Formats: sequence, C-alpha cells, structure tokens
Amino acid sequence: MWTFWPVVVTAFLAAFSLGPLQVRNGCNAPRAKGLVCRTSEIAPGPLDLDTVRKTEEHILNDTMIKGAAIEELEWKEPGTNERARENRYPFSVGIVEYDDQGREWSGQQVDAVKKLVTDTLDASDALIVTFVHGWKNNCSTCNGNLACFRETLALLSAVEDDLGPWVGGRPRPVIGIYIGWRGKTMRIPVADSISAFSRKATADQVGGRTSDLTSFLSWLNEKKVRANDQAKSAASTSVSPRLTSPLGTRLVLVGHSFGADVLFGAIAGHLNAQLGASEAYLKAQAGIPEAAGQGLAAKPMGDLAVLVNPALEASAYHRFAADAGRTFRKGQLPLLITVQATNDQVTRVVFPIERALISLPGSTATREDYGSSLSTIGHFSPYFTHTLCQPGKPGCSPASTTVGPEALQRLGLPLKEVAKQEGTPRGNTPCGCDRFEASRDFHAIMLRTLRASLRQPAGYEHIGESMRPGATDFEPLNAQINVDSPFLVVRATPDVVDKHSGIYRPQFFDFLTNMLVREQLLETPGVRERARERVQSE
Repeated sequence: MWTFWPVVVTAFLAAFSLGPLQVRNGCNAPRAKGLVCRTSEIAPGPLDLDTVRKTEEHILNDTMIKGAAIEELEWKEPGTNERARENRYPFSVGIVEYDDQGREWSGQQVDAVKKLVTDTLDASDALIVTFVHGWKNNCSTCNGNLACFRETLALLSAVEDDLGPWVGGRPRPVIGIYIGWRGKTMRIPVADSISAFSRKATADQVGGRTSDLTSFLSWLNEKKVRANDQAKSAASTSVSPRLTSPLGTRLVLVGHSFGADVLFGAIAGHLNAQLGASEAYLKAQAGIPEAAGQGLAAKPMGDLAVLVNPALEASAYHRFAADAGRTFRKGQLPLLITVQATNDQVTRVVFPIERALISLPGSTATREDYGSSLSTIGHFSPYFTHTLCQPGKPGCSPASTTVGPEALQRLGLPLKEVAKQEGTPRGNTPCGCDRFEASRDFHAIMLRTLRASLRQPAGYEHIGESMRPGATDFEPLNAQINVDSPFLVVRATPDVVDKHSGIYRPQFFDFLTNMLVREQLLETPGVRERARERVQSE
C-alpha cells in the first residue's frame, strides 16, 4: 500500500509530461522535409513583426518559422504627421537549446547561431542580447517570454538607429540570443506548478561549470572581446575592413527566475576567478594598503549581466556581497546586477519553503548563514544596495519632467487596457506580448529619456549613482552605498517589475537601456562629450 501514492503521482506526471523535446530542430542534418534553419530560406526578406504578432502559432510553424533556429525580423514603425514614411528596424533572434544535463540538443543548431554572430561581427560591431528564460517556459514559437523578447529587440534596434548618429557612428546590428531549456515540462498549468523541485535542480545543471551553455557564453564573450580588440587595432592603423561604432561591440546577458540561476551558474566561476586574480595582485604589493593599490579590478562576462527575480539562494552570492563594499579601481565596469520585484511571492515565499525541505540535513556556521541559504538574493536584506521605482508613485521621487505623468500612467497599464481607454479595442495578437509592445509612443519616450541622460553635465560617472532619466528613478539606498561597486542588488517596486513574471514592462526596459548606455559611456568617456554636444544642438 505504501507504494500506491508514489505510483499515482508518477503516473500523473508522466501522463501530462512534454517529455524530452527539442523545439527548434530546423538546423539539424538530416531534418524533416520543409523545415528550415533560418527564416530567410523561405522568406524574401525579414519577417514583419506585426504579422508575427497577429498569426496563430500553428500557422507560423507551418509557413514562416518552420523549426528555424534563426529568425530574421523587422519592426515597421508607422509614420507620423511630421514624418509620413515608416521607419524599418531589423533584428535577428538566434535560438539555442539545452537538455536537462546542460548539453546542447544539436551541434548544428548551435553552430548555425555561432555563424550568425561570426558573420555579423566580421562585417561590423553589433549589440548582442542574450536571454535565459525561467520556469514554465521554453522556446516554442509563441512562448510569452520569446514574444516579449522580440519586442525588446525591436525597440533596441530603434534606439540603436537614434544613438548611432549621436555618438558619431552607424547603428549597430541587433542580435538576440534566446537560451531554451526545459523550464516547461507539463502540458497543463496545474501539473507544471509542482515541477519547481525538479526544475531548480535542472537549472543548476544547465548552468553548471562544465555545461555546454557555460562554454557557449564564454565563446560569445571571447568573440565580443576579439571584435573590440580588432576595432582598436584597425583604428591605430587607419585601416578597417569592418564598420565600427564608437561604442564597440556589446554583449548583454539577462536571466529570469530559474533562468537567472542558470546564468549565475554559468558566469560566477569567471567572476570569482577574476576577483581572485585581482586580489592576489594587490596582496603581492608587499606592505601597500589596498587603496594605494587602486583597488580590485575584474573583467566582466559580457558588458552587462542582469539577474531578474532570481530563484537562486543568497548564500551562493556571499563572495560577491563581501567584495561589493571593497575599493574598486576607477572605471570598473559592472559585473552583476540583480533586480528583484518587492511583490514577488514566488521567490519570497515559495522558494524558501522549497529550500528548507532540501536543506534540512545541512549545516551552517551562523544563523545568518542559514537564512541566506533559504532566501533568494533579492530578498536577503544585508545585500540590498539600490531602489528602482516609477516617478510620481508613493515612496518615489516626484513625477519626471522628461516623461509626463499621463505618459507614465499609460506605461503601467496592460496593452488591452490602454487600447480600451483610447477607444480602439486591441486586435487579436496570439503570438504577441500581452504587456509590452514596440510602439511609436514608447520609442518617443525612450528618445526623451536618452536625450535627458546624455544632456547631464559631462564628467566621470559611477555605475551605481542615481539615475533619473525619465520613466524610472534609480537610487542608492543610503549614502554609505559604494557607488563604484560592480555588484548591485536592486529592489524594484511593482510599477517597474510586477510580481514574479511581470518583467516585460516599459519602465524596466527604460532602466535597462539607460543602464547599458551608462555602461558604454563609462568605458568610452570621450564618446559622452561628443554625444552630448550633438544632442544639445538638436
């Protein structure tokens, strides 16, 4: 009798399990008839983003996507009364998939995405954004995370088109890389909700030290470094076979929920080794205090690594939290930014319960250490460094002068609610993002916030100092916070990040975009003055 319920539970899970599954297998050789590796194999040009939004998934799979691991898309921004013609902003999405052991499902798929990156960087600098999805998600064509990722890339492409002339260069191609893994394992939501235990263990495997994903992210970082080195070498000889940007090639890494756990596992070893090497250098300066040795210095993995609502125990972050308060060399680039929604009950309540059940046999030196093993990074108060909120909301700064109160209010509403208020009911978008969409209005807001950021007085910036460009207010918690620290743990109000899955909001996108621009200007300070002069003259 004692075996009855385990058998029932196992049978229930098996009945609704998706099983082992590679979703994007069009790059595999041999492959099923009709499948393609990239959408350009069956389309004369980039896919229209609006068409993708409005098309049913099964139709997309049969006619436009067809198992492609590389989607080539374009957002057509409608014209205005002042500008009759529409603007077109192209971007690409490369998808790579990994199994529960962190092994690539298909070497051909990964090689195809690597070729996309290589061919692009051989021709020009680029902006590469990598996203690792979390629990209950995968890389199916109309998965909500993937649909919203497309919208993010579309707006980034538009921002690049604006930013290029400001800094005295050409817009960089935008490449998104979507990391797919089996975050979703069940066919129905009720069954999927009990998969947290297994998915946490899987996330640890996918981002493991010897996983294929760790190797892939290291490859991306090395390609970025070499592209920038090549650009510097060419600049010194006045001969450049590539189209270069003053901002160079940039790599952004973002992980959400268990995807943040995956990303942390893949890059933490690199960061730890970098800090250790820097520390060893300082200690080698016999008798010289750390400050006199100019502080710690570490090279980041990518240019901006962001964990959003990470389902990851705070104890894993202990080394970085300890180093966060130390002295870093002037101009140190950000190493890791954690953003946590204050109303995220999944990481605040559910995660500690799961961890308590798993860690009962464990031991720690202190009660605080045990607490850090149960709590997530973003809910462990000793690690907090910054707040992020929407101007004009309770507890935040007054409404922004850059973005008016009415515009800010609209940013916080679901797209259907905005359409209802405007008296234009939203059409059916079965493959669209339900909360966030590239639009002319939001693009205009982004332009205003970027202009405001660039118009600020020139000078040395600190990665952790206040940032109030428009749609968000980013502030250190207190005067004791080290604004030169490359480790930031940011507490976001529901107006910016709402609960566990509400990460695709215009306010949060505004913050990330301005943080990326700040990082780029921090590394290339001369560009800031040039951009400021051009913006001031407009």
